[in-house]
Amino acid sequence: VTGAMDIVGQTVLAEIGFSDDPQPFWACLRVAGVVFAQDGYCDDPHFLVYRAFAPERHPFELFWSDIRTLLPLNS
Repeated sequence: VTGAMDIVGQTVLAEIGFSDDPQPFWACLRVAGVVFAQDGYCDDPHFLVYRAFAPERHPFELFWSDIRTLLPLNS
């Protein structure tokens, strides 16, 4: 939990893999927030992230279960 909060506001390099797609990919992302699991509300913890080089207006969800590697680029 502490580690998740420590990377909020950081730029990270993430290796992402989905269960229905055998080929993982890498993305450079900016972590805007973290959502923890809560009974009856949110079953899967995740980060709210933006693409580092093509930011959108709203962040998208990056579920912890889809992250294979997460490397902070600045500390």
